[in-house]
Amino acid sequence: MKVRAVYARNLITAEPRETLARAAERMVEQEVGALTVFHGETFEGIITERDLVRAIAEGADPWTAQVDEHMTPDPAMISPDAELSEAAAMMLKLEARHLPVGEGRAVVGMLSARDILVDEIWPGEGSQAN
Repeated sequence: MKVRAVYARNLITAEPRETLARAAERMVEQEVGALTVFHGETFEGIITERDLVRAIAEGADPWTAQVDEHMTPDPAMISPDAELSEAAAMMLKLEARHLPVGEGRAVVGMLSARDILVDEIWPGEGSQAN
């Protein structure tokens, strides 16, 4: 099965200069574990739950520390035409649970490990509707 069948198409975003607290609030509100970070139309990176936890563990103040100080810049991306097995292997290699989905240089969505697991357990029930 292809990534195209299961990835989340609605991009939940953060801005580089917003606070970690605001990014965390958005993750909770949208029930996601990662946000794509854009400066205007330019894709800058992603910030994940792990990034937030690491930042706080290292002493960052979530109400003043900014996303661009703790995000993963220029993360690896996966094509919507890639096989899910390729995406899973990439996630394992990178020790990541989220991969931006890109067509050319455009980010078109986010693939999570959960998306892959859902497809394995309940084929055809992925995030495509998102």
